[in-house]
Amino acid sequence: MLDIGGGTTGTSYIFDYSDDCWLLDPFVETVNTKFAGRIDWENEMKFDVIVARGCFYYLSESQIKKIPTMLNPNGVFVANIFRYPTTGEREYETLDGEYGLEKWTFEAGIVTHELHPKNKNVIYTHQFVYRSWDEICKLLDGVSRYPYKKNSCLLTLGLTSRKVLYNT
Repeated sequence: MLDIGGGTTGTSYIFDYSDDCWLLDPFVETVNTKFAGRIDWENEMKFDVIVARGCFYYLSESQIKKIPTMLNPNGVFVANIFRYPTTGEREYETLDGEYGLEKWTFEAGIVTHELHPKNKNVIYTHQFVYRSWDEICKLLDGVSRYPYKKNSCLLTLGLTSRKVLYNT
């Protein structure tokens, strides 16, 4: 299994499903010792499963196009994406019990995401390019999407049945 952009702790639950999990995340310096190893985009390894949780829109077009070449025959790629970009805000709580305000805006194809932690004089901001479903289909031949929640979709490549995806 390959975890793209999983971060330092975001992949913890994956270890329950695979004891051979690799990480591809250029922004993480220290890798959890449970990972089998770390790779980069120049890698030639193949995987049965590739997941990209919360990072799809940060990937470049060339990185997205490379994903199918990193799958074994009958391999599966799963990512979460937006159904459509929005503008809004909500309060949040971290796993460490810290509170704050999360804001996001969509303008001219760019999503700006801000975290405003309570009682701190700092704002964490980042941006990413939103890709429409038509743009995604041009980058990943044969891709499917399965809506869930209010504004989310699972993007899949190699899964051909909702029964498999939802275990129904």
